[in-house]
Amino acid sequence: MKQDGCSPAPKHEEDAAVYSGIYSDCKNSTGVALYAIQGGRHTWPGGRVSGNSVPATDLMWSFFVQHPKP
Repeated sequence: MKQDGCSPAPKHEEDAAVYSGIYSDCKNSTGVALYAIQGGRHTWPGGRVSGNSVPATDLMWSFFVQHPKP
């Protein structure tokens, strides 16, 4: 976060499936986001065998769309 010039405190959100910390005001269109799957296993989040409904593919796509390479 420091290297990307982001705000020091993330915006936290948490529910039964996922904890997230999103840092804002980063420089050069960069971004930093942390998603921690509650009770996650070594499977793709949101996949058929994952046991949760976290849409990992959609979350990543949304992040990359918001932070295009300069």
